Amino acid sequence: MKVPKRRPVLAGLDQKYWRRKANRRVRKQRLTKKLIGWTGIVLANALIAGGIVFAALEASAKLFGGPEFAIETFRVEHTQRASRSGIEERLARRYAGRNIFSVNLYEIERMATLDPWVLAASVKRVLPGTIRVRVIERRPAAVALIGGVAHLVDREGYVIGMTGTGADDLPVITGLSGLEGDTLVAALRRGVAMLERLSVRAPLFAERLSELNFSEPFHVTVRTIGGGPRLLLDPEMIERNVNRWLDLSQAIRDRAGALNYVDLRWAQRIVVKPMRP
Repeated sequence: MKVPKRRPVLAGLDQKYWRRKANRRVRKQRLTKKLIGWTGIVLANALIAGGIVFAALEASAKLFGGPEFAIETFRVEHTQRASRSGIEERLARRYAGRNIFSVNLYEIERMATLDPWVLAASVKRVLPGTIRVRVIERRPAAVALIGGVAHLVDREGYVIGMTGTGADDLPVITGLSGLEGDTLVAALRRGVAMLERLSVRAPLFAERLSELNFSEPFHVTVRTIGGGPRLLLDPEMIERNVNRWLDLSQAIRDRAGALNYVDLRWAQRIVVKPMRP
């Protein structure tokens, strides 16, 4: 015997609508609770961030404005020829009493290099109130006769200043009349480069150098310690024949007598001009 299937009882239209309205009300309540929860979290995080920012501002104000970090001492190190007291006084006039965290260290480096002997400087803060400056000094490479006055120059052609205790029996570069600005610097660099090349290629000859004259365009006139004839060297290959001259100079003098000049510019050949009787 078959049991007849029961048909599902469908809710009336009014009841269906009531359920949808009830569901919407529940969903709205849940969404409201979530929004309230997220809003609380956001506000809490904002308060925490605000506290951190406030604390950072307070710490920054203490660091950059507090008198406990005022600069009191400048310590300049590794000076031999540079004026330590001069550098310290120059820095003190500008920075003494200022907050140690507010000063620009690169600016202090630049001010330290205003001393002509200072090639470079490194600066460090030493808490609570000391600025330490370590300098690298220039090394004089030659003496240059500029405008009739002897000046020390380094390997870069930088004019350090007038000669004094730093001359150290350095060779003299002459023949610079009429040169100035970049042209003078280029000539000084060229002269120092020749000296360095001779020191490597002909060290015994370089030790005897007294003067290099650049007044002529096609040769460099050299004088040596202890006198002797003028030596004409090749500006493109300054070391050409100088070692041969050292080996043969006495024999050439014995044979030719007193010499006016010796021309060393030619490959495998030494040209001499004896003094007129």
